[in-house]
Amino acid sequence: MKKQSPLMSRLLRRPDKVRLQIATQLFQSIERRIDPEIEKAWRLEIRKRIKEMERGERKFIPWEVVREQLRKRLRAA
Repeated sequence: MKKQSPLMSRLLRRPDKVRLQIATQLFQSIERRIDPEIEKAWRLEIRKRIKEMERGERKFIPWEVVREQLRKRLRAA
């Protein structure tokens, strides 16, 4: 595993709420430059997954459950 930079080490010691805000801002800064082909591929994948769910081939996981799982992972990290 690659050694973390001093900046990354400091950021990872911040509270979860602060790290989430930073991650959101970083993601949004990238999101504005998404390639149209990538966007098209995502739309196709989303349609495929919706059809799979409608046919009962996939199951829904409520957001509340996913959020709690993510919080547990963050606390364990």
